[in-house]
Amino acid sequence: MQQVVITIDLSALPFVVLIAVIMLVLPAWVAYRYGARAVRRLRSVLAELPLGVVLVDAAGHRSFTNGAATALLEQIDTTTIAPLRQAAAQGLQQTSVVHGQGGEVVQVQAHPLGGRNAGVLIILRDIEQQQRAEASYRTFIHTLSHELLTPLTSLQLRLTNLESGDRATQRQSLVVARTDVERLTRLTSNLLLLSRLESRQPRQRRPTNLSAVAEEAVLQLLEQADTRRMALNIHAAPRLARPALDRDEWKQVFLNLIDNAIKYGTAGGTVEVSLRQDDTTLTIIVADDGPGIAPDDLPHLFTELFRADAHRHISGTGLGLAIVRRIVEQHGGQISCISEPGRSTSFEIRLPLDGPDVTRP
Repeated sequence: MQQVVITIDLSALPFVVLIAVIMLVLPAWVAYRYGARAVRRLRSVLAELPLGVVLVDAAGHRSFTNGAATALLEQIDTTTIAPLRQAAAQGLQQTSVVHGQGGEVVQVQAHPLGGRNAGVLIILRDIEQQQRAEASYRTFIHTLSHELLTPLTSLQLRLTNLESGDRATQRQSLVVARTDVERLTRLTSNLLLLSRLESRQPRQRRPTNLSAVAEEAVLQLLEQADTRRMALNIHAAPRLARPALDRDEWKQVFLNLIDNAIKYGTAGGTVEVSLRQDDTTLTIIVADDGPGIAPDDLPHLFTELFRADAHRHISGTGLGLAIVRRIVEQHGGQISCISEPGRSTSFEIRLPLDGPDVTRP
């Protein structure tokens, strides 16, 4: 009988074991890293939500609370949430409305996560804020309808005059109709711009020489200022920083503010545009020496379609300052108005210099 001898090379055993360990451990390590990254991303998204989000574990402890939830929980008695959480922990979805001591109205929803005792997701929503937003939207639509109806009604009347009036009446009707069409065009253009700003579409933000932008706006409005015998002056500090901005939008800021100063300032007066900066902030001021703004009107200046009763005879859409505020705030800045009735009005913009250039890689 032939003898078979099997020889095992034990020197290769550590290498084989190492390969086996890698094959077993590597997938688990990759899954762990991927899962940890996904959890971090999820927490980051939840932290930025405008809704309040609270995650409660099986033991009844909060494992996550975003900023919106923290703010809302400070307004209400948190003991009122406990029964909702307990019921949701047993698999029953719960919804309730909780009233705060200051009159706040908060809707609380408790959702079970999985089966019984698997944790609870609590969502908090400020209903009062939603109701205010809806009321503001209804007011906006009502005002916009009125702003559209007025020139349309006028146009209808002028077209009727064109059909049946004499030559003088027809000529006058054409002049008024053109004015109404221009008003509708400006209103529609501003509404489209406001809609684009609200949608927060990507900006073409690049380092921008704001003093040059201000000069362009002044040159564009010189003829309008001349008709009212007004002087337009620019004072720009030397070596101004060039923050990353959407140049077209900031030209619109200067156009709107200077246009307002010309229209509402005193005929024969002066509009002053100044730019200066310190270590962290660039400050822009547009001032006129007109009759000023009534104190009761100041809080509403940046509201869409708001027009002070004292100035309704002056052409405008009531959207210019609302557009300015959105552009300024979306670039991280702030705008305010100071007015001395009978003496002057000035708008001040404070713009941080550390804004990112979003077009850079």
